[in-house]
Amino acid sequence: MDFEITLAEKRYFIITTSGDSVPSDIEASLVQTFAHPKWQDGCSILFDNRQENLGVLTSKDIRTIAAVFTKYNERLNKSKVGLIMPEDFAFGMARMWEAHIATAGSFKTHVFRSLEDAVAWIEA
Repeated sequence: MDFEITLAEKRYFIITTSGDSVPSDIEASLVQTFAHPKWQDGCSILFDNRQENLGVLTSKDIRTIAAVFTKYNERLNKSKVGLIMPEDFAFGMARMWEAHIATAGSFKTHVFRSLEDAVAWIEA
């Protein structure tokens, strides 16, 4: 998976992804975001996955990705983490991820089908 990290005007990070998704790349995107000079614990992150191929992920991969996020729970404490997943399969996989996070994370998550809905939520 390739990714690009940008800082939105409203002080949240956007990680735009493309290509085949693998759990290690998701952790790399988080680590690189945390290393950004403007990162502060509790900042929010919006993953724009509209160009990513999530069809290669398994349910085991989803559990691994959820574990990655909970590993960084202190960095994400009080953050909002939104995912844009326009396709049915990817949306379903992301909802599985969200269910795993709900029991272990202290940050808010939500899965969206559109950029507009995701931005409205993260900026609220």
